Order: sequence, then C-alpha cells, then structure tokens
Amino acid sequence: MITFWTPLVEVQWEMDLPLEKILVANAMWAADLSAAIPDHVARIESILGKPPQGGHWPLSTPYHYDPVTKRTSGISTCGLVFDGIAERSGVAWPWAGQPYHAGTALARDEAFARREETVVQWDQWQPAPTADSDLRPGPGDGVVMGLGLATHIGVCVRWEGDVMISVDGGQALAEDRWLQSIRVCRRQWRLFEGKWFVGSRPLHGWVRTYRLPWVDRFQAPMGWEEVPL
Repeated sequence: MITFWTPLVEVQWEMDLPLEKILVANAMWAADLSAAIPDHVARIESILGKPPQGGHWPLSTPYHYDPVTKRTSGISTCGLVFDGIAERSGVAWPWAGQPYHAGTALARDEAFARREETVVQWDQWQPAPTADSDLRPGPGDGVVMGLGLATHIGVCVRWEGDVMISVDGGQALAEDRWLQSIRVCRRQWRLFEGKWFVGSRPLHGWVRTYRLPWVDRFQAPMGWEEVPL
C-alpha cells in the first residue's frame, strides 16, 4: 500500500509507460497529509512548489474568504495539489519552478490544457459532457467541479460504480484544526436537471492529465507498478 512514507524513485519516460498509474500512485502518496501535523508540512510544501514571490505558504492559517470585504486569509490548495502531483509525475507545466501567483491555479490548468489541445488535437481538456453521454474522467484526470469561488479540483483515482474516488487538496476539516489537508474523497456521479454533478457540485470538465506534455524523467512511489486502476 502506498502512503506518504513510501520512498520515491526515479522513472524514465518510455513508449507505452502506464502514465495513469504514475499519476494515481503519486496522488495516493499525497493522501492523508495534513498541515495540522508538523511532520507533514515539508511533504505538503514539496507538492505545492514555490510560494508567491518573497512569501511563504500560509499553511498555519486556516483558509477563509470574507464575502463582504472580498478578502481571504490562508490559501486553498486544491489546484496546487493537482499541479504538484502532475508535475512530480512528469507533466511539463510551463510554470514549473516559478513562484505562484495567488488565485491562478485552476484557470491556468484549464487554459494550458485547452491550448495544448489546439496544438496537438488530442483532447487534453474535456468540458462537461451532455446529459445523454456516458463519458467520465479516468484515473489521473484532474476533475474540475463547482462554480466561482466554490470551484474545486481533485485527482480521479478510480471508480466504484457511480462513485468517483479522488485525492483532493484544499480540504479543511475540524480534525485538522481547519488547516489544509489532502484527503481521499468519495462523490456520487449523478445527473440533475440535465447536468452532471459530482457530489453537490456541478461538473465543469476535466484535464486529461496523461495527455499533456511530459518530461523525460520524473518520480513515483516505489511499487507504483502495482497500483490498481
């Protein structure tokens, strides 16, 4: 079983490598990390990448948005966790290694996937399908759900019937003192008033992560080859 204690090993890209397994294995490595546990913080930061210029990741501050003042405290990490899992797995994000610009994670993911799709014509971005479609995200895909400030992304790892199992950053729970954590989530895939929903959120679409450009060398937890999809 892969956990965040599992050592990471180097993998070299080659034709027919099961990239979805790499993505799922790295997602499972990140599951159950919590900023409320001091020993976990460095591991979370290794996934988030570089903080904003001249700043640091405010992982000791609960995330909060004030709808009156439009101000936020702390940071929501769902998009950053997806980016970090994908980057560790070998996805060649154009912003890799650069300081983060607050509030851009989900928008840049979708924009990059759409841009790559126009270049190689290979469906890197999938909008929410029509009501009569049985198309679903696959293992390793970044599933975007919700609207506005409630927009969220999780990494699909498998399906159990009509329930999508995902690994999600941006979780804030009482058991974690409302600090950021990465958790395995279970959400019902359902049709409501002609639109697909993932749990309580409307489906926006998903990034077909394994179809994005990849670098030649990357990391995965030891034993990734045995990960079930």
